[in-house]
Amino acid sequence: MFLPENEEKLLHFIQTHYGTEVFTPGLKRTRELYSPFIEHFKNLGTKITIIAGTNGKGQTAHTLAHYLQMSGQRFALWTSPHILSLRERFAFNEGDISYQELEREIRATHNFLKTNHPSLLVSFYEFLFLVFLRLSQDRSKVIHHLILEVGLGGRLDAVNHFDADCACITSISRDHQAILGNRYD
Repeated sequence: MFLPENEEKLLHFIQTHYGTEVFTPGLKRTRELYSPFIEHFKNLGTKITIIAGTNGKGQTAHTLAHYLQMSGQRFALWTSPHILSLRERFAFNEGDISYQELEREIRATHNFLKTNHPSLLVSFYEFLFLVFLRLSQDRSKVIHHLILEVGLGGRLDAVNHFDADCACITSISRDHQAILGNRYD
């Protein structure tokens, strides 16, 4: 169930500490932050699927998650951006994440960053991706697949820290020109 007051509370906390959602290119700055998760999922043999493109990424990702679930495979799905609810970015076999679990993990991830990476500047998107990875790691005993949708960052997006076992490219067009510019590259 969508609860506007919960959404506002979570977004206010994240925006206060990590700013609004803007394009923050580059992978070098966050490599150390995400590397323990890359190793963790690699050691478990978790399959990584990365879906990139302009149009159809979300539908492709959700369709793949549906087929995995129907075949008994466990998954964690990261999509971006969200349309109505921040919770849309986080999908697991168990269904929607609760506001309580998401708020608990947002606060725990914030404390983790302040303790372990106090000088690292992390964007709104990078922070939420870290929240997703921590939530997925908690479920990792049963997760077979991570499905990662590339956000506006394209090849410089945080999901590209992971090496894909399977990559999917949907159609490419000139959407988001105000943020990304008008060239395909």
